[in-house]
Amino acid sequence: SLPIPPREQGLGGNLREIELFVVIQSITNARKEGIITICDERNYPVARIFCKDGRLVYAQYRNLVNEMAIYQIVNRELDGNFFFWAADKPNWEVTTAIAKPAEMVLIEASRRFDELKTMVPHLGGPETLYEKTIAEPNVEILPGPVKDYCRRLWDLLDGGTPLGQLWQVSNLDDYSIYVTIAELKRTQQIGIKVRQTLEESAEVEPAKPLQLAVNAPLAPYDQITSIHIDSHSGRALSREGSLLGAMRQEDKFHLLHNVRLVPEATGSPCLRKTG
Repeated sequence: SLPIPPREQGLGGNLREIELFVVIQSITNARKEGIITICDERNYPVARIFCKDGRLVYAQYRNLVNEMAIYQIVNRELDGNFFFWAADKPNWEVTTAIAKPAEMVLIEASRRFDELKTMVPHLGGPETLYEKTIAEPNVEILPGPVKDYCRRLWDLLDGGTPLGQLWQVSNLDDYSIYVTIAELKRTQQIGIKVRQTLEESAEVEPAKPLQLAVNAPLAPYDQITSIHIDSHSGRALSREGSLLGAMRQEDKFHLLHNVRLVPEATGSPCLRKTG
């Protein structure tokens, strides 16, 4: 967590009391140079915006950067503490700067937020799971920017990641995701995954213990399934993928895989398919 900075450091407060738009406009209108840091309930930094010469130059919110980061900060209604630190450059790794003027970014963020609120109920809410109904997407029938969004999302639509968590693994904000899901659903390329109930096994013998990786030979292209408990709903979720290869040639027990997981699933078990 961060200590609360002294008053002489500059602007600071809580986003429940001061709107983010007001904070940004106050800093850009005064042409201040520095970093807005937004914290979570533990006072841990989760988002940063670098301002200079009246512009929003760089932004970062978890895995999102620049405009997408600012859109998602607004979408998620972050309401923790914020601090403004005077600085002549960002304190994180950056690439391309934001090209749009600050006013245009904020107007677009507000528009997306308003439209997102109307879309969420029509798509089942953030806990809904979507899965593909066809093998490959037909991007040609989708509107302009949705084509690229679809390419980024398609492999994730396997019924293993809730709609409200897709932004953490797709590098898209919620609005871009919901617009894409709406179009894919309209064109019948995806559908809502029906929750399956577990049936009692007919096996009378006790289940055999799983074989651990140290006792089982693993190889690239082995099919695996990652299983974790969703921290929001408490239900078990799974995603499928494959092994890619060892991190180090001399270490055969630590292999890379291509299963994109939300941060909450870090450390969850991966099971290899057999037979």
